[in-house]
Amino acid sequence: MTSHTSELTQWLQRRSQHQGHRQLLLIAGDRKWVAEHADCVRSFLKQSQTSRHILVSEDAAHSDTVSQRQYSDYLGQECDCVIVDAFDEIKPNALLGYAGLVRHGGLFVLLVPALEEWPLQHRHLSLSFGVQAKPRSEFVTWVWRNIAQHDMTAFITRDTCRLPLPGAPDIPKPADAPFRTNEQKEAVRQLSAHIQRYKQAVGVLLAERGRGKSYALGLVAEQLLQCFKVVITAPSRQSVQALFDALVSQGVNSNRLTNRVDCGEHHLRFVAPDALLEHCEQQTTSRVNDTILLVDEAAALTQQQLKTFSKRFCRVIFSTTTVGYEGSGRGFVLKFLAFLEQQTTHIKTLQLSQPIRWYIDDPVETLLSRIFLQNAPEHSCLDNIIVDGTRTVTPSELIQHPTLLQQCFGLLINAHYQTSPDDLLRILDAPDHTLFVTIKGRLVCGVMLCVTEGNEQLANIASDVASGKRRARGHLSLQMMASELARVDVATKSVLRVVRIAVNEQYRRQGFATDLLSYAGDFCRAHDLDMITSSFGITTSLLNFWTNNDFVPLRLGLKRDNASGEHNLLIAKAINDNTQDIICKMQANGYQSLIYYSSTSLRHIDGSLLLALMRNMKSNAVLEDNVIGKLRDAIHGYRPVHNIKVDLANYLLDCSASVKSIEESDALLLARFSLQQWSDTELVSRYQFTGKKQLAEKIRQSIKSLLVDQ
Repeated sequence: MTSHTSELTQWLQRRSQHQGHRQLLLIAGDRKWVAEHADCVRSFLKQSQTSRHILVSEDAAHSDTVSQRQYSDYLGQECDCVIVDAFDEIKPNALLGYAGLVRHGGLFVLLVPALEEWPLQHRHLSLSFGVQAKPRSEFVTWVWRNIAQHDMTAFITRDTCRLPLPGAPDIPKPADAPFRTNEQKEAVRQLSAHIQRYKQAVGVLLAERGRGKSYALGLVAEQLLQCFKVVITAPSRQSVQALFDALVSQGVNSNRLTNRVDCGEHHLRFVAPDALLEHCEQQTTSRVNDTILLVDEAAALTQQQLKTFSKRFCRVIFSTTTVGYEGSGRGFVLKFLAFLEQQTTHIKTLQLSQPIRWYIDDPVETLLSRIFLQNAPEHSCLDNIIVDGTRTVTPSELIQHPTLLQQCFGLLINAHYQTSPDDLLRILDAPDHTLFVTIKGRLVCGVMLCVTEGNEQLANIASDVASGKRRARGHLSLQMMASELARVDVATKSVLRVVRIAVNEQYRRQGFATDLLSYAGDFCRAHDLDMITSSFGITTSLLNFWTNNDFVPLRLGLKRDNASGEHNLLIAKAINDNTQDIICKMQANGYQSLIYYSSTSLRHIDGSLLLALMRNMKSNAVLEDNVIGKLRDAIHGYRPVHNIKVDLANYLLDCSASVKSIEESDALLLARFSLQQWSDTELVSRYQFTGKKQLAEKIRQSIKSLLVDQ
């Protein structure tokens, strides 16, 4: 096989002689041949004492490598070159994460098998148990097609050596020190002024990768330290190194590796998120007003952490990456930013758009954004040959019609906080995934991503799954039901689980999501599937949507989901009579679980949501004849309200029609008092009563409204 190391070395030398854009270099061939050319790149880089490169590989033969799974540990850092061994697989989140480390003029190198073999050798290491990988990867085909069409991308194969020099970048006029851009300077000024102007204020700094947001946050911290103590938290200390670099540039901190910086009477210290959360939850006093909290890479933290921090500190600045290494940045914008806007009067949101780590119109960013559809349009027109209607689309059809793929994935990104680049790989390559679409007027109006579970795939381990001895990869809803009911036969049922469902904003509330679910029912009947399920972070509006489509709630998770900040709810809809008894028994178990945990693990869930769930789950309990009489006694003051808590709880659970007829605020108070076991102190504080006497009177009035028709 012909070696191109001589041409590669000459190209590297020419690149180093002038200031240019970053580039992607793909080296394709057998392992030995590719390793020879990769070593050529590494040898050249090692000639410079200031050059830094990272080798990403799962090959244990290299002692100086990092894993694709470790990409989050390197966020916020910079280097001149990242070399990724992609012979076995590509992890899209990791690929984008590592690419974001490469600074201007640098190289992002991909090592892959020979091009004709690459789609055949690519392996999925995270397929659901029992699912066999496709013989050919459509995802790899999509990646290579985009690379080959990109003029500034370099690649070397046995027969081809295409090594274009990077174009001359448009280098903007430098800003006044210590700022990197005028945009950054203005953002620092506005954030600092906003946080100091109000006693309770929230600042939000959003940016794609490489825009200098962490450095900007450090400059904001330097200004705030003149008057306040500052706490900084982030997924890791490494991820905020740029913040400490900014403090060094201002002469505030002489040690780049410290966790604490003193500045006169005030100081800044780094606190890990878990430690900060524990501290916040232990404190029961008023909100912190003498310390400003800075949260960097906020999208990588859990919703529970972020909400707790925002409630505990009077002044907070959240900074996060919105598009790039993972989809959670979209979650921050779609969910948490909406939460902040509801909770906070004084909020200022700023966006950094000008890149700093690389130049404007960077070819690597442009290429990877195109491959992973990071800014996928929702409104571009489809090809004329794509007809209107609701149907499934195949992976090959998606890559043959890029606009169709862009619209589908664009909808998922813009509607779902958990959609990440990894989902693109699953859509194109996972055999158990099916994509449903509704098309109208050459536009994708709705999209639904589903995964098939069970059937014969779990047959050999069904007994272990039912006993709880084993939990296989994937098959989320089916394994949950089999384990809950301890039934072997449940593990062998066949299920279509809805993973994501999204509708174009201009077509929402027009029945498109319902049409997709209806079509999915027909799909299940045609393919002999037993039921449709889904699991998601529950809200009242989502519960109403699913129950209106004849799905029933089966089980509520006892812990809040890290991504959504909500409790996950498992729901299902029977397609045939084979699974009706499973759903009924799951419902009964789930109902009992709600009752048992409503005063412990679920005591802080929204009371109206808890009641709605209970109303949608069947109860076999029979209301005792004397319950209503005891409640009437309490209304007249004959019985203390605390002595009829159990009776009130039973009435709320059994008489859903009466509960629906009263004001939601009254139902919520009664649920918190009887079902969730809130203390008098908590209720008086929450409803701002003058004391326990007024609380008891309000409870009597609410019970009276409840019994008005009895």
